[in-house]
Amino acid sequence: RVAQLADEVRVVDGHPRYHLDGCPTLAGADRVPMPVSTARRAGFTPCGVCGPDRALLARARDRRHPTGD
Repeated sequence: RVAQLADEVRVVDGHPRYHLDGCPTLAGADRVPMPVSTARRAGFTPCGVCGPDRALLARARDRRHPTGD
């Protein structure tokens, strides 16, 4: 499902993982934003620290089923 999302993630050239903005492993790195679908097709895998897949799926679920404060 994540591979179908257009949400942006961050990648670092030469590194195999994609991240959420603000991931501590990105500190000082030159980040490249791209849709998660593009990152997945390019062979990037999710970071184990920031857990982008879990967070992106939760956001997608919230967009489909808003709680209506």
